[in-house]
Amino acid sequence: MTRKPYFTRGQAFLEFALLAPILLYLLIAAGDLMRVYYMAIALNNAAQAGAQYGAQNPRTAADVKGCNRLPRMTPRISAE
Repeated sequence: MTRKPYFTRGQAFLEFALLAPILLYLLIAAGDLMRVYYMAIALNNAAQAGAQYGAQNPRTAADVKGCNRLPRMTPRISAE
């Protein structure tokens, strides 16, 4: 059994110390990208709901207060 040289003892720790910040940055960047993607989907859904509400008839197209009530007016499915 041969003994490892002195300078290779902390090699694994040094590699981890050098790569950990890079991996942490990639993890945070991926989380931020997911947040941006979620907000884009939410904005798209809001625009679609507004367009559907406005397309019902010409009288409701200019009714902004009714559009604010729209999320509360959606039917709920009960488990009864």
